[in-house]
Amino acid sequence: MIKKEIFLTLEMKNEFENFHTDSHKNLKPSLDAYMYFPSKEEVIEFDENNPRESYRRIFDGSIQFNYFEETILKDLKEFIEKFNKKQLKKNLPKLPDLKNNELLRFLYSSKFDLPKAIDLTVTNSDWRKVSLPCKLTNKMMEILNIGLIYIHGRDCRFRPIINISCKVFENHKEVYALKEIESATIYLLEYIKDFLFIPGQVENWTVVIDLKDVYLTSVPNELQKIITLLQINYPCRLFMLYIINISGNLDFLWSSIKPLLSVNTQRKIKLLKSSNLHEVFTFINPLHLEQKLGGRANNMTSIFFPGYIPNHECLLQGEKKSNIILDYDSYKNLLKTKTKVAICPILETLSENNESDADSDSDEFKKYLQDNGKF
Repeated sequence: MIKKEIFLTLEMKNEFENFHTDSHKNLKPSLDAYMYFPSKEEVIEFDENNPRESYRRIFDGSIQFNYFEETILKDLKEFIEKFNKKQLKKNLPKLPDLKNNELLRFLYSSKFDLPKAIDLTVTNSDWRKVSLPCKLTNKMMEILNIGLIYIHGRDCRFRPIINISCKVFENHKEVYALKEIESATIYLLEYIKDFLFIPGQVENWTVVIDLKDVYLTSVPNELQKIITLLQINYPCRLFMLYIINISGNLDFLWSSIKPLLSVNTQRKIKLLKSSNLHEVFTFINPLHLEQKLGGRANNMTSIFFPGYIPNHECLLQGEKKSNIILDYDSYKNLLKTKTKVAICPILETLSENNESDADSDSDEFKKYLQDNGKF
């Protein structure tokens, strides 16, 4: 059934014009998220025998890179210097100056192949010049309010969950051009990067693509474009991609999308039929997934942007909070020692206001954190 474009209400438009509404505040990282610092294994899965097979999730903040990464970064910079000299001789633009953490994302995406890393950097740079900053249109606002792609919940380590409905896509593909849908998707991803991450702590998203009531033969092209957008333009941002409610041959679907994927991306994809939806809850608390997707949260029905966090208790049942979330005293010590202050806006603000005596007025300190738990 082909749907018509929706009517944008004043309330819908306001969510794009005012990022200080309750809806936007609801989405921001909770206090628990700020007090969560990934373990060494969560930051990077390092293969000492074959470092090129390692996989890093966290790149920003005050994260330290290992010897292998520092060495390969040095090699890449030398390679870039030679590349730029050749470009100048040909009167072509040189590569933009990028920070180490940005370069390292392209290195991981290319499996540390220097020429390929350069190609990815060039492609990404060209794409950003054309696509960013996003110029918001009424069509994009409509697309972000039909339930095609939207934010709902966070996984067990506070990573935003992006839901994508292929059925909604199918119902609206005659209404909205693919380019408009891609632009709306980019707008949403940039919003997540700018407002929902905590550099050095929460830097990834989890994606759930729902194939319910969709013929498998009509899916691959749509999935390919979405996955390509995520993989090439947002390297190392994907934590897990769940493709759920598959009603056909899993091998057919996998053979359609596998050629597009790097080895690292392949390991992050789960193809699930409706009988195996429980596997989604390996990393997602059911309270953060809608009932139509097998979770326990109420289904969203209107005003899908900016999204919704149904519950700020993100940890899985049975997980001990004290093993994952820092206690108040440990968190306060970060302020005193200046460790990672730069990646926590709440502590950064408090440090400026109360730097002379971080131990004083502990009750006021706790109240400050509680009042500002959603940055």
